[in-house]
Amino acid sequence: MASRMRSTSDGNLAPRAKKARIGDPLSFKMIRVFCQGDIDSLYPLIVAYIERPSLADSVVEFAIDTEGWPSYNFGAGDTCAEVSSRPVNDDAHAAIEAYVRDMGLGDEALGVMLPALEWKKRQLRDGVEESRAESNAHVRDFATTASTILLSLCKNITTLYLGNLGSWESPLQLYLLLAGMYRIPRPGLRKVKKVEIIAGATDYTDERQYALLDYQTFFNYICRLPALESVVFDGAGDFEGSTQTLPRRMSNMKEISITHADIPSSALAKILRIPKHLEKLTLSFGGLMFIDGGSAMVCPRTIGEHLSRHRKTLKVLDLDIDYSLGGQHEIIEDSDSDQEEASTSQRDPLSSLVRRLERQRLPQSPPDLPKKRKYGYGLTVGSFDDYQAMTHLSIGVKALLGPTEGSRLKEQPPFRLIDALPPTLEYLCLYGYEKGENSDVDEHVDEFMEQKEERLPLLEEVEGVDERIEDSALLYNQDDEDSLWERPERDFDWIKA
Repeated sequence: MASRMRSTSDGNLAPRAKKARIGDPLSFKMIRVFCQGDIDSLYPLIVAYIERPSLADSVVEFAIDTEGWPSYNFGAGDTCAEVSSRPVNDDAHAAIEAYVRDMGLGDEALGVMLPALEWKKRQLRDGVEESRAESNAHVRDFATTASTILLSLCKNITTLYLGNLGSWESPLQLYLLLAGMYRIPRPGLRKVKKVEIIAGATDYTDERQYALLDYQTFFNYICRLPALESVVFDGAGDFEGSTQTLPRRMSNMKEISITHADIPSSALAKILRIPKHLEKLTLSFGGLMFIDGGSAMVCPRTIGEHLSRHRKTLKVLDLDIDYSLGGQHEIIEDSDSDQEEASTSQRDPLSSLVRRLERQRLPQSPPDLPKKRKYGYGLTVGSFDDYQAMTHLSIGVKALLGPTEGSRLKEQPPFRLIDALPPTLEYLCLYGYEKGENSDVDEHVDEFMEQKEERLPLLEEVEGVDERIEDSALLYNQDDEDSLWERPERDFDWIKA
């Protein structure tokens, strides 16, 4: 399994797949920074790219995940063996330092990056005798520095794979943020079209559990990239309590996919406000577990309200969220207060930096606020009848028509199913519907089937009526490990050009 990692005899993590060797031609399509072996390959790569910038033009994919980097605390009492000396070109090293100074990341970042490069130079040339803990700390600082430099040097990256990035205060996170804001003289990542968050996709986390991360922080890093089209999360749980400030209607991204997830609708609301014109949204909840057995609080009305901001452009919507629509979650209405967001951001240093920089940008266009909509006391995502571009809709019956109570709906939604569908619809899939299970839902579906040819002339295919399409609520049970979602095997190996 190429994406999985194994432990070597000395306790370090190494990839199963062959790592890049220093003697190999230094022209790659894919660069990976997952483990010690990858980190060891970065310095000669940077030297080559500084001396011959055209070598970096072949790199179109870049993957980084700090989970497999040497731990600060691993082997704290051990002495690290000296590394055998290797030649270091002083002129090339000076050129790297000059490049770093010109990146415009500020004195604090330079205070990390220049010492990290100096440590690497001494390690290669003379060998460094230090404790394992000291060595691991230096390796992590160098890996952060090298990754930041490479992201700046590789101008043709189109796909970015991001795992755990460590502390937001590192030069790497600062570079990601400032590159999208055009706040640095060497802004890279101009051609990135797709960002995939791969936390949990390698062997550094428990496969049964969600990879816990802060969705809003990741979106803050990437949402301003000018060529960005799609963002993908899979198998991630949200770090609730985030106080991030996110831009509104400023991102060019058109597609968002958040699957096998556990994320509150309050966080989704902020995310759905980011794109100028969203064209495709895929959202599915459930599949894994948290240690405490909890799950995110979800209000379907909140999702519906913020989706409706994109009713003129949204073409494809896949909402498999019935897994999280139970108990109290059905009646929770999330706050959408700018004042609350502003006050909480004062306690968050990243948000404070973002707000300070955003004040210097052009004013945002006023939001295209949706008309007053009917949601059935917040228990449904609402009607899609005024969506002007939607051609494909996949949705759970509970999200669309409301919660059930026995063999009936808890209450009727403020619209009929046939009236809630857009006239542009070409494909409809109903998750979790089985005829005869709920008489109220049956009435809605029967009425739809009778009138669809007249009311929806473009509709070509309907799934989930004659044969049940299982949703995540039926497929997964977080209390039963045997019924959890299994992460697919992934290959993030280096690829030569």
